Amino acid sequence: MTAEYTTSLLYSGNPYVEALPPMLARQELIRALASVPLYSTSDRDRSTGERLQLLSALYEFYQPLTMTLDLYCEVYNAMQHCYGQYTPQREAAALQQGYAAMQGKAVAASIGGGNSFSVVGVSGLGKSTALQRVLSLFPRIIHHERYKGQMLCCQQIPYLVVQTPHDGSVKAMILDIYLQLDALLGTSYQHYALAHKLTLDVLVSQLNQIVRVNHVGLLVIDELQNIAYRKNGIRFINFLVQLINGAGVSICMVGTPRVLQVLQQEFRSARRTTGLIYDRLPDDKEFALLLHGLWHYQYTRFATDLTPEMQSWLYRKTQGIPDVLVKLLYNAQTVSYTHLTMPTT
Repeated sequence: MTAEYTTSLLYSGNPYVEALPPMLARQELIRALASVPLYSTSDRDRSTGERLQLLSALYEFYQPLTMTLDLYCEVYNAMQHCYGQYTPQREAAALQQGYAAMQGKAVAASIGGGNSFSVVGVSGLGKSTALQRVLSLFPRIIHHERYKGQMLCCQQIPYLVVQTPHDGSVKAMILDIYLQLDALLGTSYQHYALAHKLTLDVLVSQLNQIVRVNHVGLLVIDELQNIAYRKNGIRFINFLVQLINGAGVSICMVGTPRVLQVLQQEFRSARRTTGLIYDRLPDDKEFALLLHGLWHYQYTRFATDLTPEMQSWLYRKTQGIPDVLVKLLYNAQTVSYTHLTMPTT
């Protein structure tokens, strides 16, 4: 999309901050994050095959919870903090220092400006889904042409999402980032790196340059628990710290509680990776809100009322894990169809 600028309270005159969508709050934010597929009671009169297809609406339904709202605030502030440090002088200095480091003529300088936070929660809690919903409120790429009458020909990438390699390889991570950039921009960063067999040190220096020149605001690294039992786990975290300092990009690290042992091993890492830690949903209003939303999507011939006893039973069976709850409701209806259509002997 072409940049549309709105006034920023903190960073007035900064085109990269002003090009971000205005920050949403309260009901406006909840409506933007929610996903409520269409449903009609008449759907229960459809054929078995049609009802089975419509049942997938359970996976399309999304109810924003406290975690989602917290994530939106963290993501928006991290992007804003990153772009807030961009000035023509800092950009010119960063590019010159980065190029010198790539040529081996200088040690890579600390540019800074980036922020980082972690999102830690049990598997099935919906961390990745929540992030996906939050990031969907931002454009994938913003094209700048003119700002306040001056030429500004560049692109801005608010966020990139990559997964931690299964073996915790820094080189594999860099190549994956290049692949994501190539898909967005039509560039050939990954092909160049592979064709020239660049060393890891050069790749890191090059990555700092590429991230900076393409104005990447937030790098989301999912499945960070993959480094939990790897000998190179600390090395991977140090690479992320170096990326924050060298490129000025903000980083969001997502993983299960297993990753905490790595993040907290060093003070340098721990102070940069404080963030959001979540456990299973408690049996309270939030779980009830999610359950009532999902309960609405019944495609059996006859609807079933949600009683307090049923709600209590569902909580015990799912232990407050949203993914388990969705699959339980889905499979319960699927089984009912199967039993109704099985031939009798």
